[in-house]
Amino acid sequence: MNKGLIRDNFDKYAVNYDSEAKIQRDIASELITLLPDRPYKNILEIGVGTGFFTEELLKKNEFSDFTANDVSANMIETHKNKFFGRKIKYLTGNFEEAAIDNKYELIAGSAVFQWFTDLNLEIKRINKFLNINGDLLFSIFTEGTFYELDESFRKSYEELALPYRRRILNFYNFDEITGFLKNNDFDVIKISEKKIVINFDNPLIFLHSIRDIGAASFDSEKVGTVIMRKMIKNYKKLFLNKVGTIPATYNVLYCLARKKND
Repeated sequence: MNKGLIRDNFDKYAVNYDSEAKIQRDIASELITLLPDRPYKNILEIGVGTGFFTEELLKKNEFSDFTANDVSANMIETHKNKFFGRKIKYLTGNFEEAAIDNKYELIAGSAVFQWFTDLNLEIKRINKFLNINGDLLFSIFTEGTFYELDESFRKSYEELALPYRRRILNFYNFDEITGFLKNNDFDVIKISEKKIVINFDNPLIFLHSIRDIGAASFDSEKVGTVIMRKMIKNYKKLFLNKVGTIPATYNVLYCLARKKND
């Protein structure tokens, strides 16, 4: 996973994020429903973006210490402007490399954790940053997300007699994620998984939609024109539905976990 490319993508498309990232907004609205009715004074939000989930957290909490993290400096600037006047601390950079010297009652991240290189390791680190009985609230894209895109690429490589190269993230599955939590001293309080299917007029519009929020994990120039054209053709051949649109599947896991008191 090219973290520099991911950062650059989010920097480049930060200005488009609010208008394009409807699914991220919907996921944030769903995730907040898992939050218990209890006060959280010290909060760390990972991957704040432009603040969809921050808005939800602030509606439910009167905090004394809120730290907002994002890998993208441009996202952070947009977030600062949106929440001007609020007493929010900012931590710019990759959370996986961040030096954290504080303890929190709540650590949260909406549609972020799929970007971690090693989710098990990051859950272990997060546990260290939580107070006893502190909560971890997150949503994450899981296995099966963008499977249509993956299948279309796979068939294209096969038809061109080229070795398959995965062009989407390696998403974790439900059992892997619950295992990471239990192995790192968390009790799973609430957890669910939901499939969201969005239909697009054609594959290019779908690709532009994920590009315009900085979420594309590949660069079309590096993929190559021949492969891209073949993939678009196969996407339509494999998945075009009766109304003339193509689907893109998002599998989303929502979770509230609590640090064990032992």
